[in-house]
Amino acid sequence: MTAPRIALVGNGAMALEYFELFAPATFCAVFSEAAFADHNRLPLPQYTEPAVLRAVADHYVLAIGDVTDRQRLSVVMEAAGLAPCPPLLLPGAVVSPSSRVEAGSVIGHGVQVGARCHIGPHNFLMHHAVVGHDTTTGSHVLLCPGSYVAGYVRIGERVVIQAHAAVARSLSVGDDALVSQGASCFRDVPAAAIAIGNPARLRRKDG
Repeated sequence: MTAPRIALVGNGAMALEYFELFAPATFCAVFSEAAFADHNRLPLPQYTEPAVLRAVADHYVLAIGDVTDRQRLSVVMEAAGLAPCPPLLLPGAVVSPSSRVEAGSVIGHGVQVGARCHIGPHNFLMHHAVVGHDTTTGSHVLLCPGSYVAGYVRIGERVVIQAHAAVARSLSVGDDALVSQGASCFRDVPAAAIAIGNPARLRRKDG
């Protein structure tokens, strides 16, 4: 079976981290939006037109941190005929055999994913994040370093859980929510809300 030809979408710090931590042959090119092309630090061929990129790559992985841009660029890539890459797991990640990780997701070093979880597409679980059993996530979710999600949690679309934040068992975190660094959530986080503090207080993003 032919190995996928994977393009990195993004050329900043996250893309450089992927390039350095995975095997050198994992990626064949980098896609940069034209406004950011001069900032590329990767020793890979750079493309700014998705249609041209399609000539050298057949899969892509998102290497940018903004969840809105991640969703937007996934649409651009798939419109050009590229597919999300198979899940990428760094050495030291532990994913239960009964769990499922969708295409386009990256599981960082030291991450633990418990039994019967469903990790949605285009997630990035950064190093030493913990996901408890029977938890599900939507797409374009970022779990930052050291974050902890207990069992039976439901995480929506485009959620960011920042470093060392915690979400207690059986809670839900709605679409576009943000759990701030170090926050401890003991109640549901509604869509488009920000959870701050320990115990977490809730406010609207537009509030």
